[in-house]
Amino acid sequence: MDKGESFEEQVLAAIPILRRVARRWAGNRADADDLVQSVVCKAFEGRLLYSSSFSMEAWLLAVMRNKATDAWRLSKRMVYGGGSVGGSWEPDFGDPILIRRLQHLKPQHLQVLVLVDVGGWTYREVAQVLQMPIGTVMSRLDRARKSLRALLKEEY
Repeated sequence: MDKGESFEEQVLAAIPILRRVARRWAGNRADADDLVQSVVCKAFEGRLLYSSSFSMEAWLLAVMRNKATDAWRLSKRMVYGGGSVGGSWEPDFGDPILIRRLQHLKPQHLQVLVLVDVGGWTYREVAQVLQMPIGTVMSRLDRARKSLRALLKEEY
């Protein structure tokens, strides 16, 4: 993004990438839009925390990761506590078997898998966005792929 853009312009310019990633993480348009809206609101609330030396997209995606992880943890607590969960965490990849199996992955594995295998991001880009070492990205991606492969073998 152009360094001359205002904070607001940079946030607005990042919305398309936020929507694409949120759609993969949340699984449906409504939940993805809710996630993006909460990220944008959080960005404006925390605008003083943003450093222009850091990519706006990376910063916003890190905020999104935290919000998505919090929502996933809350939904799991509600499910295990016997309550019902509103919304869905089904990634919209089209294959119902794949969708069911992706739900069994840990959220940190699903995030890396979607960014690398669906989004085509490099390990370095994922490491920057998720604020972790490249080795951790590679390890989580390997675990995600192995888990998914094992889950799909059960189905097919």
